[in-house]
Amino acid sequence: QKTAYEMLRSLVGSEMCIRDSYQWNPRTFEYQRLFYGHGNGVRALATILTFNNDTLLFSGSDDCNIKAWNPHSPLQTTKDVACIYTFKGHKKSILTLVTVPRNNQLWSGSEDCTIRCL
Repeated sequence: QKTAYEMLRSLVGSEMCIRDSYQWNPRTFEYQRLFYGHGNGVRALATILTFNNDTLLFSGSDDCNIKAWNPHSPLQTTKDVACIYTFKGHKKSILTLVTVPRNNQLWSGSEDCTIRCL
């Protein structure tokens, strides 16, 4: 049984530069939906449970942006339907995202040698 990463890698080949984020069914490993809108490869993902028990998905990309997504939005038929907000400010690729649920914070680390708290 393949992991979601292995399935993605087999779809795009050995050189992974994925511009989109995919949602998979964890039980069947079947593709459920696509979150698209980044202008370059997606390198980092993080989730957070908000104060009203909603889940948010964050993606960090080589396009220097972080996008906040509603993972429960209707299936996308046009670009950025599920995108709630785009955070800008990093000058180079976002390499890591970490959430701190207790403080309702998102931290990002970038190749521009900065760490930001959103």
